[in-house]
Amino acid sequence: MRSHEFEPAKLTAGLVVLGTGVLYALDAFGELAVPSLLLVPLLSGGLCLAWVVGAYGPWSRRSDRRSDDPGGP
Repeated sequence: MRSHEFEPAKLTAGLVVLGTGVLYALDAFGELAVPSLLLVPLLSGGLCLAWVVGAYGPWSRRSDRRSDDPGGP
């Protein structure tokens, strides 16, 4: 099985959507009282966080490649 490149933005977005879904399910089953107006900003803010992580990711990988280059100055 070929390994694939780690993508932290997709991980962050998935965790945010999963967490929001769990909160929604707990609210639907009556286990937790979550205001429905809280879920939309929570999801939006989490996806914005994933965007920031995605924007930072290529920059950090580029600096890692430079430091691993044995032929560099």
